[in-house]
Amino acid sequence: MVVFGIGSMVLVGLGWTLFGYVMGKAPRQNIKIPYLLICSSLLALAVSGTIGLYQGFPKVSAFGYFITFGVLVICGIVNYFQLDFMSRAMHHITVHELYGSPESMRRFDLLYGFLTSMGFNKKTVIAGYSRGGLDTYMWAAKNTDKVSCLYLDNPVCDFKSWPGGKGIGPGDKQGWKNCLKAWNFTEKQAMEFKGNPIDNLKPLADARIPILHLCGDADEVVPPTENTVIIEKRYKKLGGHIEVFWKRGAKHHPHCLKNPQPIVDFILKYNSK
Repeated sequence: MVVFGIGSMVLVGLGWTLFGYVMGKAPRQNIKIPYLLICSSLLALAVSGTIGLYQGFPKVSAFGYFITFGVLVICGIVNYFQLDFMSRAMHHITVHELYGSPESMRRFDLLYGFLTSMGFNKKTVIAGYSRGGLDTYMWAAKNTDKVSCLYLDNPVCDFKSWPGGKGIGPGDKQGWKNCLKAWNFTEKQAMEFKGNPIDNLKPLADARIPILHLCGDADEVVPPTENTVIIEKRYKKLGGHIEVFWKRGAKHHPHCLKNPQPIVDFILKYNSK
């Protein structure tokens, strides 16, 4: 098992390197079939082997019954939630400096098409951490028929709040420049933009997609009053179902819970079988 797991970890690297090439270099209209076949073969082995290393291979299948997009800020860090869901087929996409922009949506579309072509469930559970809230919400709002539920952790829900820093938070100057570049916006255009998650909840509410937010009420980076609080109020007003787990006195880091069971229970409850 250990030998197989180590070999599979190598395949993970090869598989994701190839898939990263496809994501960045392949024509925007289609994924080339040879790349797809190579990536799918490597990833099928890599997923099953790596899951086997952590959870015990006989317990799981490489073709799990749902997929999770983990849009994380700190790549390569496996938290308690991820360890639990490794046994249920979790996949990770990095859109670190894209801030929900069209390029981010293109990469989501590619990953979704790629995984569903391998036989994964067409209904996804998307997990967005911090700035990943932008990408998670924006893709879900455009693809409500492909989403079972959402899990957001200290999420950015308005890029004016972060990285813009146009409210009470510190923002991030370089991040704001990167955000404007990703969207091809001037600052004026960005400030007038009405497509942030806080502005675009109706499609999700109409589709009755359940949402879970985990939020530190002392988050000093992504102010809850400019993000989670607004989302909760507006989503409920639209008739949507949202649950917020408040971490009293907690700041932006660390993410997740030491015991992720409430998060796991929420996802399993609302994920479409």
